[in-house]
Amino acid sequence: MRAANLTDLRQMIMPRLVAGFSELGDLESDARDWAEDTDGSPDDAVAAVQDMWAVRAAEERDWPDAGDYGRLRAAFDDLDGIGVLARMNFACCARCANARIDEERTPAPERADWYKFREWAYVFFDEQDAEHLADDEPRLHLTYNGFRPHESLPAAVLDAMSDGDADAEHLAYEQTETLLAEQIVEVLRKHDLDVEWSGSRFDPLVVRITAWRKPLPQNAMS
Repeated sequence: MRAANLTDLRQMIMPRLVAGFSELGDLESDARDWAEDTDGSPDDAVAAVQDMWAVRAAEERDWPDAGDYGRLRAAFDDLDGIGVLARMNFACCARCANARIDEERTPAPERADWYKFREWAYVFFDEQDAEHLADDEPRLHLTYNGFRPHESLPAAVLDAMSDGDADAEHLAYEQTETLLAEQIVEVLRKHDLDVEWSGSRFDPLVVRITAWRKPLPQNAMS
């Protein structure tokens, strides 16, 4: 395989390797496809990916802890515990993630109200977001929204919404997004994560990453 192709291949694979969510077999398969598209050697491409994997695995053995990945994992676990569906590396892009996130909810048919799921809101970052974890100064963008109105909203607003008042419904979801973002920020900061948010529901939450140490998936070299 030409040196230029190997450089391009490494540039394609490294962001996914650093993010730590891709299986070795998936990276090998993508390397083969890449080689075929560039008239290169599939065997050389796979060998290059395996070398990159081995180097990353060796680095992992010297990590003192899971860094920001561990802190974010703990924060997401806490959010799940309060009914905020939290997902990492979810779907290929935000559009697909937003289209699929409803399917991730846990049914709760025992609920007495109209909403029959355990989770009332969600937060995620998608695969495209995850690839930025390999940037020189990574900034992880989190997308969030509510499945139903926040339980702390005034009863008058919720009653009006239930009666079909479109303005009340719009207001309820506007306020829900803001209250949700405030909760997420509070949980993230509790876990010592550096979070930026403008205070506007139109803007994402941004986590400044200084040490992303997600362990590679546990699978053998093929």
